[in-house]
Amino acid sequence: MHLAYLSTGELPPPEVTMYETSRERHMRLSLSAAAAWKEVHDFMAKDPDMGDVKNQDLLFRLQSAADQAAWAYWENVDEEDANAEPDEV
Repeated sequence: MHLAYLSTGELPPPEVTMYETSRERHMRLSLSAAAAWKEVHDFMAKDPDMGDVKNQDLLFRLQSAADQAAWAYWENVDEEDANAEPDEV
């Protein structure tokens, strides 16, 4: 797999993931979840006015996206492991 996708948090195209190893899948999915929580951190680091409904809404959407990324890791990792190429020794 192209490691460039791991650093961006973007999903690689199917032709890349088709040959992904189990380890690479774990790395991609966990990095995606970590990047989503980093967005929550970065937003809160700006010390937004949480009395503003727009900021409350944005925080909720960021947290929801992070939660979904975490669920994607747990839901897909077993299925993806079953279909992954064997890790090279």
